[in-house]
Amino acid sequence: MVATAAPEWLDDLTLPSEPPWLPMGTRALRGAPLLEAAVGRGGDEVRWRKEQLLASAHDEVSVALSGAEAAAEEAAQLVARAAGRLLGEARPPLEAAALLVPDDLVVLVRREGAWLMGAGVVCFPSHWSPPAKLGLPIGAIHAPVPRYADELSERVDRFLDHLSPERPVWRRNWLVHASAELHVPHPLEVSGPVAPEQHWLRSERQVLTALPASGGILFLIRTEQVPFAVLKDRPDVAARLAAAMRSSPADLTRYRFAGLDVAALVDWLERQSVGPAPAG
Repeated sequence: MVATAAPEWLDDLTLPSEPPWLPMGTRALRGAPLLEAAVGRGGDEVRWRKEQLLASAHDEVSVALSGAEAAAEEAAQLVARAAGRLLGEARPPLEAAALLVPDDLVVLVRREGAWLMGAGVVCFPSHWSPPAKLGLPIGAIHAPVPRYADELSERVDRFLDHLSPERPVWRRNWLVHASAELHVPHPLEVSGPVAPEQHWLRSERQVLTALPASGGILFLIRTEQVPFAVLKDRPDVAARLAAAMRSSPADLTRYRFAGLDVAALVDWLERQSVGPAPAG
């Protein structure tokens, strides 16, 4: 989940420098496995961190509505099959499933004509609190996001209504943090200035698939991140990221990058985007 060299997923990022500012960017899995394999020691490290959070901050990372048990059970079994593992019996099914994979797990349920967050094991949120979102409709969950209501709300609702078990989809988002900490339900206080190259480009690979038996939806979130320093090796990505950050509307900039020196980050990225001088 934390890379020290430029990873391939950088090429999957959607970095708009003009409207629409909040593209859905969903893509069909097209026969790819529901779960990507964990690489190297990352899976073991993430499992240890999840176990630690489930022990020390259980009610902050594991949440469930009454009545969502069937959807959570179906989601857990689907994850276990995709991982080729068995669910442990000492924990609730969704928690047991979350310990099998690096991904966080969210289950959506439909009630009274709206999709709600019905359950989740979310150990690595980025500036949102799972208990605060539990039971809220998708639109209300994203209410703090500028332009969501105008650009995405109706499209997302229609998309979820038509999601098929046979056609799971995936997308990536991107964020910028000043710390490598993965569990960030609220913005962290950072002591002292952070050099641009020491900021972290964080991305969530999100997979959505419908649950045929319960009628719910499974939402998998795999958080991956790299220090900005690796973008020295990817001047093309540095250029696209700089353009996206520079052109972002003021309201989105305040929301996405609150507390960060965006001008300094953009300046640094633009200097990397020139790329190394040709040899010889």
